[in-house]
Amino acid sequence: MKREARSPTSVGNGIAIPHGDELHIKSSQILMFASERPIDWGTENVSLLFLIAIKTSDGNQFQQALRELYGVLKDDFLIKQLKQTTTSREAYRLLTSFINERSH
Repeated sequence: MKREARSPTSVGNGIAIPHGDELHIKSSQILMFASERPIDWGTENVSLLFLIAIKTSDGNQFQQALRELYGVLKDDFLIKQLKQTTTSREAYRLLTSFINERSH
């Protein structure tokens, strides 16, 4: 809540990318949460969240993860598919396919 008060993490299109304080991160990861019903996120209603927990000391991993995440956020068709996903397996398949296609 303190982080959100400093600067909203909603980025438009019903998406938010909250991120934690690096002091509390034990291992780097990005989690995705899709909600059937939009959540009041202060400045907008969001239904897709990418929860970022990345240690900046992870260097290249940090840069690569953010590059991939922003690639996902720019793809309106993928975002629409992710919002309609009903299983974590399907969301994982969509994301890994997208990332693999971009890397080739």
